[in-house]
Amino acid sequence: MASTAIHIAIAQEWAKKHKVNNIDDFVFGAVAPDLFDKLYENKNAHYGNLKAGLTLKGYYCKKVNLSSYVEQNEIVSDFNKGYFLHLVVDHFFYTQFIDLDYVEKADNKFKSELYDTYDAVEYFVNVKYKVNYNNSHKEMEYYKNKHEKSLPMKVDKQIFTNQEIFDFIDKMAELDLEKIFSDIKNKSVVKEEVC
Repeated sequence: MASTAIHIAIAQEWAKKHKVNNIDDFVFGAVAPDLFDKLYENKNAHYGNLKAGLTLKGYYCKKVNLSSYVEQNEIVSDFNKGYFLHLVVDHFFYTQFIDLDYVEKADNKFKSELYDTYDAVEYFVNVKYKVNYNNSHKEMEYYKNKHEKSLPMKVDKQIFTNQEIFDFIDKMAELDLEKIFSDIKNKSVVKEEVC
C-alpha cells in the first residue's frame, strides 16, 4: 500500500485535474481503506481475496480486488471516487511499482524496509505536494496528528528514491477513474492477479 502522505498527495493532485465537488470527502475516501483497516480493524476494506497461509508476495497480489469493489459500489459521490482511487493506486503499487520478486526474496524484512522508505520520503512528499492533513472528517485527526509535522529521516535502506515516489504520484494523478471503473464493470480490462 502506498503511505498516507502518498495517498493524500495523489488525491490532491488528481483533484486539480478532474472534477471533485467536495475535496474533504474525496481526500477522506482516498485514505479510508487504510484508516478503516487501522481504526476499525476492517480487514476487507481493500476488497481483497486474502486467505490464510499466503506468502508476503501472495498477500500483496491479493490485497486489492478492484472487480469486487466495482460489483458492490458506484463512484458517484466524491467519497466513493476517492475510495476507488485509493484501491486503484494500491493495485498499481502492488502490481507495477513494487518488484514482487524482490518482495519474495526479502520476505519478512520487506515490510520494515517499505515502512522505513515511507519514513524517509514522507517529509519530501509533504513539502513537494503541500500535503494538507486538515479535513472536516474527524477520523482524519488520526493522520494529522501522526504525519503533519514529519521531519527528514535517514534510514538504513530506502527501496524507492524520492524521485521514483514523485513520478508514481504524478502518474497516478493522471488516471481516468471513470474509464477504469467502466472497463472493470464491462469486464474489458484489469488483470487482478499478476502473480
